[in-house]
Formats: sequence, C-alpha cells, structure tokens
Amino acid sequence: MAVAPHIFLVGSALVGNPDLIGRLAPRNRVTLVSELERSDLALVGIADVVAVDCGRGGVSRAQETVLMLRGAIDRPIVVTDGGLDGAEVARLLGSGARDYFSSPLDVLLVAERLEHLASAGLRPAHGPGRHP
Repeated sequence: MAVAPHIFLVGSALVGNPDLIGRLAPRNRVTLVSELERSDLALVGIADVVAVDCGRGGVSRAQETVLMLRGAIDRPIVVTDGGLDGAEVARLLGSGARDYFSSPLDVLLVAERLEHLASAGLRPAHGPGRHP
C-alpha cells in the first residue's frame, strides 16, 4: 500500500486556513507549524513538499526561510503571500522557491499544486535542483 504524500504547512495564514487543510487532509499527511525554526529542519525533511507563508515578515523573511530550507532539504518549496511585487517574487524563485501564490489564496489551486508536487515522486531519487 502506498504511503500518502506528506505536506508541511508553515506560517499562521496556512496553519489557520481550515479550507486548505480540509482539502489536503483527506488524501495527505499534513504537518502544521506556525513558525519555522532551525530546530524544525529535521522534521521538515520528512515532507514531500513545504508551503511557507511570508506573512508579515515580507520578502526578506520569506527569502531567509527559503534559503534555510533549501540548504537543509531537497524538496519543492511553495511560498504564499499577499503584497509582493514581481521583483520580490523573482527573488524568492531565485532563492529556490518552486512556486508562488498571492493572497487571497485560491484554495483549490494551491491544494492541487501542493498535492501534485508531493506525489510527483520528488523524494531522494532526484538530486538538488532536479525537480521536475
């Protein structure tokens, strides 16, 4: 029997989104973390995809989080937030984020993308930077 994909949601806007969690939870293992610390990186390593909300920290905090994750794991990272402009989104994608979704979140679209990335066989068989 196949193991359900594991989706890791980081940030209060994602953790506090019952519609998103309700979409993901029936078919996936979902871990919720309000704020990511370096001590959480070992736990994040079990995820198939990580979604991070920029929140009030803006692009600098989000970029710091993406770089911290990218240095520790080889998994797709999806960033969500509201007020970033094109240059800020480009900085996040250049830092290693796989996708970006602005607020208000289209819950169905975000859930489908996270599930696709989580189930796309992106586990250790792929090397760094070789995500399909």
